[in-house]
Amino acid sequence: MIKYYKGFCMKKKEITNYEEYEKYTLSAVEDFNKKDYEKALKKFNEMADYHKDNHKIHETLAVIHLKLDNFDEAEKEYKIMLDLMKKKNIEVYEPKPFEDVVNELADLKSLEKEYKTLSKEKSEDIKDNSMLPIQISMQYIAKGDYEKAEKFLVEHKEKYFANS
Repeated sequence: MIKYYKGFCMKKKEITNYEEYEKYTLSAVEDFNKKDYEKALKKFNEMADYHKDNHKIHETLAVIHLKLDNFDEAEKEYKIMLDLMKKKNIEVYEPKPFEDVVNELADLKSLEKEYKTLSKEKSEDIKDNSMLPIQISMQYIAKGDYEKAEKFLVEHKEKYFANS
């Protein structure tokens, strides 16, 4: 086992054994859970100074900075975390912008045409294509037509799932 505590110094005292290190780490987590973010920030910063390659510490620091409205610092810690994860070959899935997701779904006209065709057939066919109404609604949302998206989903639910 790697002795992470060896040489780890806090401002007031040096941690000399695993039990002290564990106690200090748990107190940092406890401060975070109690929403005492200033106290947690100090402790996690000390841990980050000593364990510069621990992506979990930087992840926690990013969250703490967000909670404290320190957005620039949160972004800095988040980037450090992502870099460390990439270096350790930990797969990172970066989110896509909503616009890209919508564009991948297909264009609205072809979705509406497909929906009308399926609507004329048995109701089971439309139920089997449950993603189609969601895709259409997302297209409306992407265009800023939230009311139309909601109305479409409500009508779809009432028409095909009223007895479910």
